[in-house]
Amino acid sequence: MDDVTMWMRMAQNLIDRLSGPMHFRFILQPVMASVFAVIAGLKDAKAGRPPYLWGLISAPDHRIDLIKSAWKNVGKIIIVALALDVAY
Repeated sequence: MDDVTMWMRMAQNLIDRLSGPMHFRFILQPVMASVFAVIAGLKDAKAGRPPYLWGLISAPDHRIDLIKSAWKNVGKIIIVALALDVAY
C-alpha cells in the first residue's frame, strides 16, 4: 500500500466516524482535555507555580518533577479516551 492510499483511507475513516456511532466523542474528548487542562492550570496558579511550558524551559532543575506531574494529569485524559474507545 503506498502512502497516498494510506492517507486517503485514514481521511475517509475519520470522515465516516463523524456521522457514525459515538460521533459525540469527537466533541467530548477535546472538551474533557480542555477541562482537565484548566483545572491543572488553576491548581498550578494557586500553588504559585509558573505555567507548565515556561517552567519546563526555564527551570531545568525541576524538569523531572514537571514531567511527572504532566503524566499524572495526562493519565486522566488517556483513561477517559480509552473508556470512550472501548465503548465505541
